[in-house]
Amino acid sequence: MQTLGDSRRGSTSTDARVRLAPSASSWGQRNHLDGLRTVAVYLVVAYHAGIGVVGSGFIGVDLFFTLSGYLVTMVLLHDLSDHGHIRLARFYGRRARRLIPAATLAVIGTSLGAMLVSTPFDRSTLVGDATASSLWYANWHFLHEANDYFATEGPESPFIHFWSLSIEEQFYVGFPLVVIVVWRLAPRIGALLGVVTAALLLSVAAQVRLAGGDVNRAYLGTDARAYQILAGSALAIVFW
Repeated sequence: MQTLGDSRRGSTSTDARVRLAPSASSWGQRNHLDGLRTVAVYLVVAYHAGIGVVGSGFIGVDLFFTLSGYLVTMVLLHDLSDHGHIRLARFYGRRARRLIPAATLAVIGTSLGAMLVSTPFDRSTLVGDATASSLWYANWHFLHEANDYFATEGPESPFIHFWSLSIEEQFYVGFPLVVIVVWRLAPRIGALLGVVTAALLLSVAAQVRLAGGDVNRAYLGTDARAYQILAGSALAIVFW
C-alpha cells in the first residue's frame, strides 16, 4: 500500500519518505459532515436553553468530538499521502486561524459583559477562568477549582463551556506528534490504527474507572474524554 521515495529507485535524491497510499475516495467539502456538525451544535444550544430532549446536549458534544477527530485525522492522512510527512507549521497555523480569532472575541466579549453584572469578588474569580479559556486548559482549571459542571444551583462561570474546546485544542496539539512518531517507527496504516485503537481503549477504561468516584473528573478530563475524538480518528483511518 505504500510507495517509497526516489532514493529506493536508485535516484540521487536522499528523500526516502514513505508516502501513504491515496484514499479510496476523493477528499473535499463534505456537506453531510457539516450538517452533522450543525446538528451537534444545535443539540447543545437547545439543551442549555431548556428546550431540548433530556440528554441531547451530551449527545451533541459526543458527536462533535467524534467529527473533530475524523476531520483532523483526514487532514493528517492527506499530508502523509501527498507529501510523505506532516507539515506541522501549516497544520497548527490553520487551526490557529480558524479558532483563535473567534475564541478571543468570545473571551473579550464575555469578560466585558461579566464586568457589568458581577461583583468585584466574582470578577477576581473570572480572571482565572478567562485566562484558562484563552490558553486552552479550561477543563483542568474548572476541575481544579472544584466547579460542579452538573450543579443546578449556585453561580456558574460564563466561561464553563470552554472546557470542550480546550479538550479539542489539546488533542490538536498532541495527536499530530503521535502520528509523526508512529509513522517514523512503523510507516504502515495498520500500525497507526493499532496505536489509535489502543489509546481509545485506555481512554474508555479511564472514564469507567473515574466515573465511579468523580463524575466531573470523568466528564471534563482530557484522558477520559479522548476516546470520542479517537473514535473519529479510527473511523478516518478505516475509511481511508
